Amino acid sequence: LMMGMRRGERPRLVVTTDTAGGEPGPAGAGAGRDGGDAR
Repeated sequence: LMMGMRRGERPRLVVTTDTAGGEPGPAGAGAGRDGGDAR
């Protein structure tokens, strides 16, 4: 959802999200998704 949304929805959000929380953003989302699914 995040990848598709920020990729085809708003190009500006990509820069802001990548710059503001590029590493913690995707990392936390991936970990949370995996953890939530596994849990």
